[in-house]
Amino acid sequence: MRRRYARMTPEQKMEILRAVASSGLLAKEALIRLDVPFSTYYRWKANFEKQGIDGLRDRSPFKGKTWNQLLPGEEKKILEMAELFPDCSPRKLSCDISDNHGFSVSESSVYRISRRSGLGTHRDCMKISGHGGKIDQSKILSVLACLAVTTIGESLSLRAEIS
Repeated sequence: MRRRYARMTPEQKMEILRAVASSGLLAKEALIRLDVPFSTYYRWKANFEKQGIDGLRDRSPFKGKTWNQLLPGEEKKILEMAELFPDCSPRKLSCDISDNHGFSVSESSVYRISRRSGLGTHRDCMKISGHGGKIDQSKILSVLACLAVTTIGESLSLRAEIS
């Protein structure tokens, strides 16, 4: 008796197809004795009739692009935006990209891609106090720029005014 859910070679599958055909029993009875599910046997049989022995080979799982996978150009755009606006949070970057750049990306994807590339993660933006409890003026300005600006485009004009 074979082990349930074990992978079988095309030759083993062919042997089962032949055994059922030559057993002299009803297919149902032969399959019960061989411990092969009916649906599996009939799928193998149909595949063999259509494609021959190649139809009995296990197919590899789907390796194509999933519906929500980012394209290399989209990842590049995320990195460009993250480099251009290091003070903006992944949330703000993802909103701007989704609104203005023709594709949707989640906040977590922006964060993950930024981290993978060694860019800042915006966590420093939340720490306003500097060394010894003194307030660091540049950090306050960067936090205000991140929080007060509604789109990335406006961030450019705000930076020009501050400089």
